[in-house]
Amino acid sequence: MDPEEVERASQMALQARRPLFEPGFIFEGTFARADILVLPKNGSWDLYEVKGVTEPEENHFQDLAFQAYVCVGAGVRLRRCSLVYLNRDYVRCGELEPEHLFVRRDWTREAAQLRRTIEDRVLAMRRMIGKAACPEVGIGKHCDAPITCPLRERCWTFLPEHSVMELYRGKAKGFALLGRGVTRLTEIPEDCSLTENQRVQVETVRSASPRVSKLAIRRFLQDLKYPVHLLDFETFSTAIPKFDGLRPFQRVPFQFSLHIQASPGADLVHRGFLAHGAGDPRPDFMTRLRQAVAEEGSLVAYNAAFEKG
Repeated sequence: MDPEEVERASQMALQARRPLFEPGFIFEGTFARADILVLPKNGSWDLYEVKGVTEPEENHFQDLAFQAYVCVGAGVRLRRCSLVYLNRDYVRCGELEPEHLFVRRDWTREAAQLRRTIEDRVLAMRRMIGKAACPEVGIGKHCDAPITCPLRERCWTFLPEHSVMELYRGKAKGFALLGRGVTRLTEIPEDCSLTENQRVQVETVRSASPRVSKLAIRRFLQDLKYPVHLLDFETFSTAIPKFDGLRPFQRVPFQFSLHIQASPGADLVHRGFLAHGAGDPRPDFMTRLRQAVAEEGSLVAYNAAFEKG
């Protein structure tokens, strides 16, 4: 359905005075779909914006205020505006308890205040859209926040191979270098402060040859104790906890792949587990993993922090 059809159906549904899910409204060229509208006894509607997060961000409140702006402009009388999100401290125990799973944050006053600024922003956006040429805006943090811009690839095409934006954990530093006209890693001036990893990265690009620390590799291998277990997990997470003992978005392991080398040079022996069915995979996962791993030896994982977690 196009916005006009959605708006017509929503206006008709308002007359039934029942809870509405994802109604859409149009006001002066803007269109918004509310998650939930509920009509209390006093005749004005309550607007609920539901977010699948455990910690709301600024853009979520902006979204709520924009919806309120469009709804009010379209003739919907609002009593309250609330943001609804997941309670990070909720732990499932038995049947779901929606009243505890979700947090409802009343933002009526703040939404009303923010709503007053939206009209100016809408006008600014219209002027931008009406221009004959794209605005000259440099790349920056705004390209990925609060969400990734759909034109990101187009705007970033000027960057060369091994650009300063590839600095290891150095995006802010990369933007600062671009502001100085530096685009390549090999052009980074000496007065630029780099971390050890960044310095190694730059030197590697300049020399066009890989850097290998044989001493570090030798020390790592010497610390291994046999049998060596090469382990990898796979997990899933859901907003609404599926099983007892879980919080929203808590990771649930459902598969492991384990290669075991009993001694130096020995053939690898594989053990694995893949959960089947819709039940909680964790008990069988742990039983099989305990059976597969020896009482001694080393556990090795490529992304060790994830496996430990």
